[in-house]
Amino acid sequence: MLGKSVAKLTTYSPLSAIILASAAFLAGGKDAAALTAREVTENMSSDAQFAYISGVVDGLAFARWLAHDRDDTGMQCILDWFYRSDQRERFNARMDWFEQHPDQQVSTLMYALIREECGE
Repeated sequence: MLGKSVAKLTTYSPLSAIILASAAFLAGGKDAAALTAREVTENMSSDAQFAYISGVVDGLAFARWLAHDRDDTGMQCILDWFYRSDQRERFNARMDWFEQHPDQQVSTLMYALIREECGE
């Protein structure tokens, strides 16, 4: 019986990971919420900002990969766009974008930028 449960979990591991991450996020209650641009720019160190934003980008890239039936073209576009060699300059431009839209969630702002660069 245990073997069958484990086999199912590994068969659907991307979906299981999303469900588990969502459940863990929602289990935090009212304090669990996506951060706004203001919260990131005013309350985080530059290292924490980069870690949070790269997590959002990696999540959006993974979601694109799943949505496109595991074709990595869109995912690779997103990752290349975010992790290019001129990363510091691009990161500073994103932080300026955040300051222009302080009440928007970081994920929404990053999605808008990604959609502009890599389509849907």
